[in-house]
Amino acid sequence: MDSTLVELFDLSEMTKEELTAAQAFDSYIKKVIKGAARNGYKKSKLRFEREIFHSEMTFKELSDLNAFDRYFNSYDYFVVQEHLVSVDNPMLAAAIRELRDGYWEIVIMYYFLRMKEQEIADAMNLAVSTVCTRKKKSITKLRVILEETVDG
Repeated sequence: MDSTLVELFDLSEMTKEELTAAQAFDSYIKKVIKGAARNGYKKSKLRFEREIFHSEMTFKELSDLNAFDRYFNSYDYFVVQEHLVSVDNPMLAAAIRELRDGYWEIVIMYYFLRMKEQEIADAMNLAVSTVCTRKKKSITKLRVILEETVDG
């Protein structure tokens, strides 16, 4: 007999049926505890196989884990054709602000509002060729400004 049953119960006062039931319960509890321990071990083994230390991660994996809060005051805003357009890159926003009137609006409408050149021409009462020319000149000017900003 198990010492646990002897310690917990006075076996001399138990009937044969009570003793059998106590032994069956003791056996059942031991199986449950062993099963729980086995499941806990399996779970920790699986977690260990799936987990990775930060020191073992590549730079790309670490950068994918980053999160940045964005607040309304970190954007630059432009109003074009009754649309409020936000630009979250301060260098790009400053470069757009250096463009002349009529030029920066085309850039905003084309790249941020995803308007077609014909739609821009209709909205600004311009010829499509004028919109194309101004867009091309604006992009060239933006490239120069941004290169100076980065290099300078």
